[in-house]
Amino acid sequence: MSARSFLPGLPRWAWALLVVGVVGVSLVVADLVRHWQEERAAGFHVGGCVRFTEGAYTASLTPADCDDDQAPDVAWEVIEKHRINRWDLPRTLDCPVGLKLAAEFEQDTAGKRSRWLCLAPRFQPDTCYSQVMVGDEHTYRREQCSGAEFWVTSVHDDGASACPEGEELRTHRNWPRSHCEVILR
Repeated sequence: MSARSFLPGLPRWAWALLVVGVVGVSLVVADLVRHWQEERAAGFHVGGCVRFTEGAYTASLTPADCDDDQAPDVAWEVIEKHRINRWDLPRTLDCPVGLKLAAEFEQDTAGKRSRWLCLAPRFQPDTCYSQVMVGDEHTYRREQCSGAEFWVTSVHDDGASACPEGEELRTHRNWPRSHCEVILR
């Protein structure tokens, strides 16, 4: 059955107009999808924060408030962001020592590029944490100090280089934020 049998008697110019209209609408929809994906990806900008949330098979990333001190899981600050063509992905993509590598699961409309993030935990001062699994990712959860693994006594945005006696200094290269902690167990 030909296309003309659906709408018999339409002149050629009407068919041409119909085809141009369908193509135009398709381009607009594709552009809207691309724009939506870019806007969503903008939530994962350097200096912004994310949290790992439980997904169907793996953990996924969601934008988060960096200063939310009420959330049970620690926020991770985006320190570096890399956009890589997946066909050119190097054998190893590493972050500086102490930073966590995570994939941002959004891809562009052609599906050929993905974003990789280097993350650092954004601990809150005078708070106790334990390491937990969310999906297949290690993250940190607030705990009562009596059952926690470590206590973050202080946080320094200027990259402090010393902690009081009995506390360990944790720093990350390429990120000025550091913290002092006491190992509880």
